[in-house]
Amino acid sequence: INRENILVDESASIMPHVVLDGKNGPIIIDKKAIIEPHVYIKGPVYIGPSSVIRSGAKIYSGTSIFEGCKIGGEVNNSIIFSYTNKSHHGFLGSSYIGSWVNFGAGSTNSNLKNNYGNVKVSIDNKLINTGLQFMGIIMGDHSKSGINTTFNTGTNIGINCNLFGSAMHPKNIPSFSWGGKEDGYSSYNLEKAFEVIDTVLLRRGKEMSKNEKELLQIIYHSSRK
Repeated sequence: INRENILVDESASIMPHVVLDGKNGPIIIDKKAIIEPHVYIKGPVYIGPSSVIRSGAKIYSGTSIFEGCKIGGEVNNSIIFSYTNKSHHGFLGSSYIGSWVNFGAGSTNSNLKNNYGNVKVSIDNKLINTGLQFMGIIMGDHSKSGINTTFNTGTNIGINCNLFGSAMHPKNIPSFSWGGKEDGYSSYNLEKAFEVIDTVLLRRGKEMSKNEKELLQIIYHSSRK
């Protein structure tokens, strides 16, 4: 729809029964991206190099998906950085997601309050009115959610968290948190966290640099204060 607004790199793969809707803005599909069958994409949307949009996915306006991501389910008005996986069903809306994040099947966030009021976000124990009616989650690099994990509007999630449970998580989760609302939260063991990161990066032919490791160590210790 509106072909003049659709730009697809010649190395990208668009499989049968895909709808690219450029009526409301451009759709850009970058190098070696794969769009599997029965996907609907409504621009403006950017799909980065070597990213895979899973069969049946719905990608709506205002979404940018960076390099090497695997995305399924429903995504609306969100920025997703490189090598993040949201391969399964579940809703992600009005959110800002870091790199190397993984969402378990059924993970979903709210991006609209029941009273349709402005969403507030907690940062450094201060409640900030965003002035936005639609606001989902902010999720730091290397954080992960288990299956059927649910997040409230305006939830601020730090770096390298491991979160699970169907009960709604609190709206401010410090970096290197482990657990869920039902069983409580503890500190993610730093060496174990590094082992997981190394394993995840190796699957993509990557490795953690010395500077990255030092930065994560600083974030870990500052989050324990």
